[in-house]
Amino acid sequence: MPYAVRQALLSEGHATNPISMGTMCSGSEAPVLVMRAWAAAMEKHTQKQHRIVQGFSVEINKKKQTFIAEMFGQEVGALYADVNDVATKAFVPDLLRGGSPTKVAEVARLFAGFPCQDVSHYNQNRKQHKQVVMIGEARTGKVFQSLVKYAVRAGPQALLLENVMGLMTVYKDSTFSNLDYCVAALEQIGMFVFVAKLNPAMFGVPVTRDRLYILCFPLEALEKAGINKPQAARILQHLLDPLVTVEARDFDEYLLPESHPAIATLR
Repeated sequence: MPYAVRQALLSEGHATNPISMGTMCSGSEAPVLVMRAWAAAMEKHTQKQHRIVQGFSVEINKKKQTFIAEMFGQEVGALYADVNDVATKAFVPDLLRGGSPTKVAEVARLFAGFPCQDVSHYNQNRKQHKQVVMIGEARTGKVFQSLVKYAVRAGPQALLLENVMGLMTVYKDSTFSNLDYCVAALEQIGMFVFVAKLNPAMFGVPVTRDRLYILCFPLEALEKAGINKPQAARILQHLLDPLVTVEARDFDEYLLPESHPAIATLR
């Protein structure tokens, strides 16, 4: 790893505690678990304790709201239902507090899996939404534009978005894809944008599911560090490459043994 990159990562590890984060439409709140693992790894290498504070979670699905409340309710600062409310209002009804309004936190890291139904290859009407992001229509476009509004308002240090491969489809009568519009909108608010096509199988997980990940950092912060766009892209690729494995694993390796307590409870 280049010395400058290593020093930047270590300085991140010495950042002011706590480190705030927020999630939008994340479903299972996997970003929270990842950030906790990151904090543990940084603590190991810097000998400094890190505390991850989840400022809020935004989820409109009621069953997922229940999951988040039960699994993360003791730690998440607030649970909101509407992304647009979080993006445009100072106080929003908090589902963890019976709907009483609470102040929306301005988090340093935002993770958002904005809706994919309108652009998914499984949607037979997807051609009707070929410019859904640009014009901000349907769920995909509306939620994306709302999270951009929040980014402008809160100024997060990092933004990670996720969506399906259909986002990058360019139709015959079009010049640009919805992904192109996403990148343009993010760059317009001053973000450096790095797009990666990833599949869990690349990391040794027994799932084949291509997804697009859009990683953003404030361009001004990179420029202050003396890093231009091509350099930033190379650094991110350099950090990502060692994580990818192409080694095939047998499915049986993922199965729990018969003696495992979880198996015993099913008998």
